[in-house]
Amino acid sequence: MIRGCIAVEDTICDGCHQTIHYPKRYLITDEDDKVMRFCVECAKEKGYAHYLEEKDGKALTFLPEVELM
Repeated sequence: MIRGCIAVEDTICDGCHQTIHYPKRYLITDEDDKVMRFCVECAKEKGYAHYLEEKDGKALTFLPEVELM
């Protein structure tokens, strides 16, 4: 399962090991019973996040592209 979150305290990205500060967005995955936290940049690199074109501009989403169609 994947979940998009907003940091309420400093959190460490498990991909690049940078600190995710309040109020930045990040992604939590729990694959193979191991919880992983990824910043937006790492989530995009791993294919978990992408931008959608909307009438008001672009919107970041953590939803898989196949679920959006």
